[in-house]
Amino acid sequence: MFHGFLFFVKNGWKYDKRYILWNIFNQLLTVPIPLIAAFLPKLILDELHTSGGTLKLYSHVLLLSGFLLIIQIFREFFQKDGFPRRCRVGAEFDNDLHQRLYLCDYENLESPSFLELQEKSKKFLYCNWHGFGYLLDCALSILGQALSLLGITTLLATLNIGMIVFFVLLAVIGAYFDSVILKRVKRLEDAVIDDQRRWTYFASMFEKADFGREFRLYQVGEWLLGKERAFFTRSNDNLQKQNREFMKSGILSAVITFLEQFTAYAYLIYCVADGQISMGSFMMYISAVTSFASATRQIIHSLVEIQTYDLYYSNLDTYLSVPANLRSGTLKITSHKKPIVEFRNVSFKYPGNEYFTIKNVSISLQPGEKLLIVGENGAGKSTF
Repeated sequence: MFHGFLFFVKNGWKYDKRYILWNIFNQLLTVPIPLIAAFLPKLILDELHTSGGTLKLYSHVLLLSGFLLIIQIFREFFQKDGFPRRCRVGAEFDNDLHQRLYLCDYENLESPSFLELQEKSKKFLYCNWHGFGYLLDCALSILGQALSLLGITTLLATLNIGMIVFFVLLAVIGAYFDSVILKRVKRLEDAVIDDQRRWTYFASMFEKADFGREFRLYQVGEWLLGKERAFFTRSNDNLQKQNREFMKSGILSAVITFLEQFTAYAYLIYCVADGQISMGSFMMYISAVTSFASATRQIIHSLVEIQTYDLYYSNLDTYLSVPANLRSGTLKITSHKKPIVEFRNVSFKYPGNEYFTIKNVSISLQPGEKLLIVGENGAGKSTF
């Protein structure tokens, strides 16, 4: 499940170690924030209720607010300095991909399966335009949220352990249905990738002046427009189906939030009315419940995101492992004579195609000889 996370850590560490370290430090600094946000109002309300000295009250506020200020300053540094580092790592990796694309066998550049593999690899790297390294962010956010959750759980356990069990149960139910929904979305995304690539291909033909003459000469404009419309219609239909699945997830999340909020407020109001807790504690526990629910949802969301996009990792792994057969071998030319290029019954067909692009070609090309190759479109001139 964490193949993608390890991939980003390995490559991030290779190009810029601080990119990884800054991400980790930024997440660790989020740990005390929900605890402070829960504890500070309790201190203030309890001091006001007991008519404590204003000096003591202000010292609490200054101490905790100052601590939050320091955390925010450091987080600002890690985020702002980390962003260009993230861009640099992404650019370095793009350069690596382009080198692999440059070195791969030419036949792959016209292979539909190879081009689809390329698009699915980008799906893993950029996660639907979330940006390079999004999976790394998700994985590291689990670390920060888990540590926060540990502290919040300890706080809530002093009130009622049953409430924690109830919230966790709700989170697990939500995670299960989110996982089912995102698997459906993944299947739809695979179809969208294929259709969008073909849609982009036909759309680009109309935007290039080079094709304008042939459209008019062969009167194929309407036919190509129909092809473009068919692919963008199918792509948009699948996107609409995806959004319906996302709406189901959003509605489920809203229902779970309602149940959490209603249960927490009802129980805490009862505790205050019964004299079990003070108003300061009421505010602290309400804040803790909100933070607990938020952290739990964030952890589960990140896990589901990692699980979903990690499925694309195999595509990237396959893409990076495509062999460059035509560049293999170490044989060197030792003769000083001018070479003769000769074909003897050479045939070739692209992977996935049933017909031969060239078949049984035999020809000798003498040094200094100039030849003109003539043939219809698709006859195999470029391949030859």
